[in-house]
Amino acid sequence: MLGLPGTRGDMTMNETADTGSADSAAARGADITALLGSLSRDELHRLFDGLRARLDEGTGVGPMGAGPTRESLTGREREVLILIASGYTRAQIARALSISTNTAATHVGNIYRKLDVRSIAEATRFAVRKGIVQLV
Repeated sequence: MLGLPGTRGDMTMNETADTGSADSAAARGADITALLGSLSRDELHRLFDGLRARLDEGTGVGPMGAGPTRESLTGREREVLILIASGYTRAQIARALSISTNTAATHVGNIYRKLDVRSIAEATRFAVRKGIVQLV
């Protein structure tokens, strides 16, 4: 489970979601839609305030050449990574951040390239290991 700041509960993430299965993507989307739909306007503001606060926490890990750090990403890319790790699709990321789906896809591609990952699971693993998101 991933703890989302500012929410009443925890959102689960299916580790098999990176298979690209339309069924698992649809289930993830339905879960997220239900979660976000159940939140009040104030709760949504607290959620995004909490997500932004997480972006500002912590420092890099390891010396130069030790692989990517959270500082390898721009602030917007870290925000997108949090949403990826929380199970958002590109379309949901676009809506949540008031950007186009193409811009969301560009951010996701840049994240994958910078972190040298090829799946949602690998990007989420990086986010957890670097303290960008926490498992609860």
